Amino acid sequence: SQHLSDLLQNDWGVSQNRIFVAPIPVQITSIDHKSNKRKQIVIVGRMHEERGVLLSLDIALKVLAKNPDVALLLIGDGPLRSKVESIVNQSGFRARISILGKLPHSEVLKKLSESHVLLSSAPEEGFGLAIREAAYSGLFVVALRNSGTIEAERELAPILNVFSTASEAVSMCELSLRSQLSPSVVDRVIGIRKALNEESLRSIALSWL
Repeated sequence: SQHLSDLLQNDWGVSQNRIFVAPIPVQITSIDHKSNKRKQIVIVGRMHEERGVLLSLDIALKVLAKNPDVALLLIGDGPLRSKVESIVNQSGFRARISILGKLPHSEVLKKLSESHVLLSSAPEEGFGLAIREAAYSGLFVVALRNSGTIEAERELAPILNVFSTASEAVSMCELSLRSQLSPSVVDRVIGIRKALNEESLRSIALSWL
């Protein structure tokens, strides 16, 4: 990502002409952005402190407390899974929460296509693959402000909503759950990603000449 390129230049003194931002493949053609999505928040990723899963869970539970028609889906595994399950079991909303563990990538994409909002509270993002796959699936994305999501915001607006506080995240989730993304907006951000991929591939090819 560009912010990692900037880090290499500013902190490590690597010359700009020695850095190429290579695209990470995203299966855009296999993603189905349905219009009839469930009122469901999805949290995807390793259940680890580095992914901010406990903050995401806290935010999602606050949304569920205020909106009895909203469900929550957690996809992933990791050292915090038992703690996550304990919080869920004590939340009073267990019937509206599903914990699926680690899934094959194709199944993750299918679950994304059925959901309405992706919630991410990772303190740092590199490329933000899950954020982009969710956006291309037609989900609203609510993500913690960091260098990676700030960069992604320029590409994914108005799909991506970046928050600084938990209360902001709750409000953004509620607003997103009441809204529908236009397919034209999803197609526009997909077009931007394809153009960026082509530009990056050209830069890599030229570096080999």
